[in-house]
Amino acid sequence: MIRNLIFIISFTIVSCSNAPKQLRASGPIFGTTFSVIYDSSENLEPAFDSLFLEINQSMSTYISNSDISKVNSNIDVTVDSHFENVFNTSKAIYAATEGKFDPTIGAVVNAWDFGPEGNIESLDSLKIYALMQSVGLDKVNLNNGHISKPLPTRLDFNAIAKGYGVDVIGQFLESQNIQNYLIEIGGEIRASGFNSSKKSSMESWYSTSRFKWRSTLHQYINTSK
Repeated sequence: MIRNLIFIISFTIVSCSNAPKQLRASGPIFGTTFSVIYDSSENLEPAFDSLFLEINQSMSTYISNSDISKVNSNIDVTVDSHFENVFNTSKAIYAATEGKFDPTIGAVVNAWDFGPEGNIESLDSLKIYALMQSVGLDKVNLNNGHISKPLPTRLDFNAIAKGYGVDVIGQFLESQNIQNYLIEIGGEIRASGFNSSKKSSMESWYSTSRFKWRSTLHQYINTSK
């Protein structure tokens, strides 16, 4: 009887120690900040760091040996799955917006000193016109992991990278059977399940986040045509 009681107490202690609890990770990434709140019995921050490193090495224009920097320098490289995912999504958005969303605007972005290379001196309308000749995602193709493009064309995925990063972290958490989480990178948000610290529905995530208004904005964009 005593032995059974000791076993039950020991089992209860072990079960409680392995029970998921709400964990938080935050820090700088992609030129902004990130925050991940999730329920787990294991600290997954090292895995987040590894995924962020992969994405940066794939698509950061501020890393000289990243895949995208090599593509922009016309160096032949086999791009990774992150690059392919974002490129294909960009192609779809480019088509849906009739070219209003265009990641090949990189050369012009640099010219106006919003990119990694700084501004062009004595910038005028003729130079802008010349730069615009290299703009157009329809001029860029992906085949078997290799990008083909006009030599002056430069890709810049910064407009979509933060949202992609949010999805990558969310998909990773779900692969670990974690259903309660809130991810935010530079204002881009993905949420699932509920805030276990409040024991309420998913709506509590919106009260947790300082970006509460984005849910209303998202609904407006989806319903306004």
